[in-house]
Amino acid sequence: MTEERSAGGVVVARKNGEPEVLMILDSYGRWTLPKGVVEPGESPEETAVREIREETGVDGKVQERIGEIEYHYRHPQLGLVHKKVSFFLLQAVYVEPVPLLKEIREARWIPASKAYDYCEYENAKGIIKKALERINRPRE
Repeated sequence: MTEERSAGGVVVARKNGEPEVLMILDSYGRWTLPKGVVEPGESPEETAVREIREETGVDGKVQERIGEIEYHYRHPQLGLVHKKVSFFLLQAVYVEPVPLLKEIREARWIPASKAYDYCEYENAKGIIKKALERINRPRE
């Protein structure tokens, strides 16, 4: 079985004072979080920033690690692949996303209060839930 490492993020920005989360419509037509493959010599944090920028045109700054998900998928040439994805919470300045249409179908800001319900993958929903708990926690 092939092992694959990816990284991505929950990118948060504020529009009119309210937090919004950057989400993508993936190549399967499902709403989720941006992510991509870790390149040789690259840290997961660097991958998350690069992939988000490449897929959506939005720059974010890593705030903290949120967690990791794992799943399997079948690749036409590689067969069964075990994928681990590290996710980070990133802060961004609100700008309109510009999706890289050869990789994703769309990118948009979703009100943080609706991001969990918008997401169509259960494992990514858990990451969004953790991220929202962190952005909503009281400041010390």
